[in-house]
Amino acid sequence: MSDKISAKEYSLSKIFSADFEYHIPKYQRPYSWTEDEAAILFDDLYDFYEFLNCNMKLNTL
Repeated sequence: MSDKISAKEYSLSKIFSADFEYHIPKYQRPYSWTEDEAAILFDDLYDFYEFLNCNMKLNTL
């Protein structure tokens, strides 16, 4: 494992595509949102992206 941290810019559509896989480590608190709540969040993010019609950079959610 590398000790280097690197960053790249991706579009929202790329971040939320099947190209990315997200894992929550066991040592973090459990994810307690329902699928409906997560869908609302992603819909809101997508709507905001569409509204701005530009690239967004997402930091820690």
